[in-house]
Amino acid sequence: MHQFKFESFIIQIEERLDAIQSQWDFHCKQLPFFLQSLYLKELERCHNRPFKQRYCCVMLNSKCVGVAVLQSLQFNLSGIADSSRQKSGFWTRMAYAAGRNISSCLGNKASIELHCIGNQTISGTHGFYFVPEISNPTQIQILEKILDAIHLNFSSPALMQVDLIKDFGINSQLRSKTLPGPLIQNLEPEMVLDIPEKLSGIEDYIALFEKKYRNRYKSIVKKASALHWKVLTPNEVNSLSPELDALYESVFQKSEIKMLQLPQGYFSNLNACFPDTFQILGGFINERLVVFGSCIHENAQSVYAHYIGLDPNLEDMELYQNLLYRFIDFAIVHQISKIHFGRTAAEIKSTVGAVPSPLTVWIYPRGRINQWAIQTVLKTIKPKSVTYRSPFKASQTPLKLV
Repeated sequence: MHQFKFESFIIQIEERLDAIQSQWDFHCKQLPFFLQSLYLKELERCHNRPFKQRYCCVMLNSKCVGVAVLQSLQFNLSGIADSSRQKSGFWTRMAYAAGRNISSCLGNKASIELHCIGNQTISGTHGFYFVPEISNPTQIQILEKILDAIHLNFSSPALMQVDLIKDFGINSQLRSKTLPGPLIQNLEPEMVLDIPEKLSGIEDYIALFEKKYRNRYKSIVKKASALHWKVLTPNEVNSLSPELDALYESVFQKSEIKMLQLPQGYFSNLNACFPDTFQILGGFINERLVVFGSCIHENAQSVYAHYIGLDPNLEDMELYQNLLYRFIDFAIVHQISKIHFGRTAAEIKSTVGAVPSPLTVWIYPRGRINQWAIQTVLKTIKPKSVTYRSPFKASQTPLKLV
């Protein structure tokens, strides 16, 4: 545990959420899903988790007025350049650039440690929450003081230490006042789908597409005509927990970047804890679950697509593309106007109408040498090449950054 004072605030940093859970849950009803203690505890249970998680509670007059999650990740640069050269993702490409530029100068013992306020498993600003009475400038000052405290009180043998706050959207009202300020780096955009009003189902939505994409929809749906889709009830999620775990595992093992591996029972546990917030859409063949997608309701109008699972032996049925269409139909039926699809498979998601929403990360290198090194690394990172499609008719919504 570490505690320090900043102006009138008392800030406490713990390595276990249990140590401050009573303060953390003081604003339980206001906390967004990804900061709920029940969700964070499930994240703690995940296997293969490469980051160490810490929890920060901000107190004012003995009341909790803010919370933040900090994840620390350390890796050696030796060998990263060769192994990550052909892979996608900002941090992987940064590791490649750092390995190439730094290891050649400093040898195989070079390492880097990232201290990140934010959730590295999902796109968006999900790492902190403050009550509305705390102004935006004060929020950022507090977060930067937390990063200072981590750097000073949790020593690391890493050659390079870099602090981060992620991910800010293009319309974020949060601004840093420090001098020098953070390095602002663009990330791969999140794919977001806005659903027009007054639609009754997926067919109304597809009618907005050009003929080429309408025919694509018909062809893909036909390949999976044997599928029966439904939203799983809590009892079904519980009884199908082994099948959900197995289908997820098949996707995880084929993933290019394995950030973390979910524990068995993850989906049934979240559904039991958040029955009105966490839902699963399943596709069945003869009562056998072969594909599913989970989603998290941010609010009544917006959902986040979460982890998925599918049967690898049914590639000819284009299960993933069919799942995207079912997500859209689910959103329309439940009068949801926005789907956050995340960063992966951007081109495929654009073919169903999702558009890129820019995100940035704030980077705080520690020391002048680290500042120079990180700036040098960032200059060498080439943006990932993605071809975005727009399925809509010219008279309908054009492709644009949201």
